[in-house]
Amino acid sequence: MVRKHASRELKGNLTAKYGGWDKQRYVADLQRPLTEEATFAAVSWLAIRIKAPGSIAITIKTFFSGINDADLSDFTIFSLPGTNISASI
Repeated sequence: MVRKHASRELKGNLTAKYGGWDKQRYVADLQRPLTEEATFAAVSWLAIRIKAPGSIAITIKTFFSGINDADLSDFTIFSLPGTNISASI
């Protein structure tokens, strides 16, 4: 399980991982404030995994997720997550 929360500053991250001939993983992560006061912020990320266990079949799985955070008071944060997973062969 991945636990992320939105940052009050604009920042991002890109990673790529390779595992032998048959596995690749790419991840993009973006955190940003949604209002000037930064009381609302969002984080979203996209992960793509490619697996080709030979020269015939390629499996591609994508995972897109995001969280919106709102500061309701000094002690209360409201979070609204969302996720979309798809696979193709």
